[in-house]
Parts: sequence; structure tokens; C-alpha cells
Amino acid sequence: MSQDHTFIDTAETAVTGKQACLDAWRGFFAAFPDYRNVFTSVTAQGGLVTALGHSVCAEPSLAGPARWTAVVHDGKVTRWQVHENPPTPPD
Repeated sequence: MSQDHTFIDTAETAVTGKQACLDAWRGFFAAFPDYRNVFTSVTAQGGLVTALGHSVCAEPSLAGPARWTAVVHDGKVTRWQVHENPPTPPD
């Protein structure tokens, strides 16, 4: 994670800065300790990485299919974004 890392949730709310993102995630996992992401496919094209899968959590609003994108620069993630309702991947 870069120092200027940006995290964007499904509501397009953004948190910027490595420490601010770490603090936000610590608070989130304190509230939802069983939350996890399961990636079923990961593709990379240049500095853009896309993962498809689903989130698992006892809180129903946090569980379900999702797509994530990461922008990677110099080996560090500079941006991580969560997308709801991803398209169904082709067979």
C-alpha cells in the first residue's frame, strides 16, 4: 500500500492516505470480524488488477458478489476500489 493509497467503497466514498485507510479498516474489522473476500479470478493488464468473487459476512448487506480493482504503481497498490453487482463472467 502506497503512502497516498486511496480506498473507494461501493458508495464511492473515498479515504486517502495509508494511515487513514489502515485506521478505517481496523474500525471496519472491529465491527465485522467475520468479513472476508473470496477471489475466484484475478486478471492484470498493465498496472490495473481486477478481481472477481464474493464477500462473506454475517451482515447480509456486506455479503454477495463483488468486483474489485487495484491500481498498482512501483509494486504498491495506490488505489483499491470495490464495485457492487459485477457482470457475470463469460463461460
